[in-house]
Amino acid sequence: MPAAITEDLRRGISKELPKRIIPSLDGRVPTASSTAAFYALMTLHNERLGIHQPIVFQNVITNDGNGYDKNTGVFKAAVAGTYSFTTTIMSHWTQDISVELIKDGHNVGSIYCGNTATYGVGSQSVIIHMAVGDDFWVRVADNSHNTGNNKIYGGGFSSISGFLINSL
Repeated sequence: MPAAITEDLRRGISKELPKRIIPSLDGRVPTASSTAAFYALMTLHNERLGIHQPIVFQNVITNDGNGYDKNTGVFKAAVAGTYSFTTTIMSHWTQDISVELIKDGHNVGSIYCGNTATYGVGSQSVIIHMAVGDDFWVRVADNSHNTGNNKIYGGGFSSISGFLINSL
């Protein structure tokens, strides 16, 4: 192959290849106002939980965008978009508990955990659309597993996390 053609080919590849390897952001650069990610652990055991009581994860590890409130256990979306949320619950020794993942008062997922001989663990992930101001939280379910005096094991074994996948 002649050197001139080889050089032209090399130049063309060096200009085109980065465009294919590095996806375009269409001029968008994520900013603090367009990011949301949080991760919180339950460090204290939650006991005497009533039906529909919100579950609070007190130890906030990450809270980019400050959407998660460690006092109420509620995440509030500041950015409209598609979000991923994951919750893991550990029941106390020989106890059952069912919880619901709630978006603006509507159940979008459920977790059951329990064991007659030891601790039980359950986990659930959901991907949902949220508008600005929408709320997401976890609460005790109203079903036969819950007596109104339920317990969730803390110690870092129960957790919640969420993040914005993409803004709309």
